[in-house]
Amino acid sequence: MILFYNPYESGFNSGATRRVAFLMSGLKEQSIDCSFYNKDNLLESTILRKLASIPVLNRLLYFLQILLFSLKGYSVVTEVILAPVFMRNVHLTIHDLKAFDTKAKRGRGKKFLYTFFARIARSIITVSDYTKSQLVELCGVSESKITVIYNGIRKVNLDLLANINTQKEYDFVYVSSFAKHKRHKQLIEALPDSSSLLLIGQDFGELGSVESTVTQLGSNVTILTNVESDEALYRSIKSAKIGVFPSVYEGFGIPVLEYFAADLFIVTSDIAPFKELGRFINLQHAADDQESLSCSLQDSLANYESKSPNEIEKLDIFNELSLSKSLCDLVERSKRLQL
Repeated sequence: MILFYNPYESGFNSGATRRVAFLMSGLKEQSIDCSFYNKDNLLESTILRKLASIPVLNRLLYFLQILLFSLKGYSVVTEVILAPVFMRNVHLTIHDLKAFDTKAKRGRGKKFLYTFFARIARSIITVSDYTKSQLVELCGVSESKITVIYNGIRKVNLDLLANINTQKEYDFVYVSSFAKHKRHKQLIEALPDSSSLLLIGQDFGELGSVESTVTQLGSNVTILTNVESDEALYRSIKSAKIGVFPSVYEGFGIPVLEYFAADLFIVTSDIAPFKELGRFINLQHAADDQESLSCSLQDSLANYESKSPNEIEKLDIFNELSLSKSLCDLVERSKRLQL
């Protein structure tokens, strides 16, 4: 039994929980038992709900629950850094190390915790070679205990995208949570005259500032903070001509694959994870460089119509079956080491 433990998020709307849904679909296709533990599970118990609402005790609660699950024999995949990662059947997932990135400006106080727990962890899962190299360089973690399992896109979602036909209503679309390092405001400021932009994502503290920027500049920007289904998301993506991703810090970047599957012209910053995805990207600009971003948007409008159709076969290595098999292999190796 593989248990994905991420109690502070419910549903499958964020990048982290969408990854869980993706891997679980691949595991179920192989008839492997798996489950997801989230907020809904905590709410079922009055005691757990009250403990989880207390800032210090909630972390202790998560630690004890993961320890209990691991002692019961579950293979636990978790993003909770304060976890019993010294257990061989606890696999710590680290999407990125924003705590160490000055441009992200978030979580600097977590550096010590990330370094300590990354070093004592028996097994770490990352989503890109870039994050793996950061763990080695910044946290002093041995490469041998880090496994890269990329994010991906389900085959059923590829079929869904292929069958959606919609008119182009926007020049650009950006799918990403509203956080400072995502650089939504800089994107709005760089928009070519008379162009339109669709923003899709949850608020991580920056939405108000983004809305103020739109109002101040009078930009033609539409904002969606909630989509009810994958079909609604993909219909929105396919209503644009160009998919953009100007973020200055990422662990992977799932929307790049979705843009590609939707046959959009793709423009991203030149950060390391996007260089790993370079085969899917048409144009890259210097990260955090306003002039470079502006020029790339202008160039994309001038060239998107001449783009050849995207080769969907390039996405084969990012399907749920192949990536979930990588997780199964990791779990099996850990079990053998426990014997």
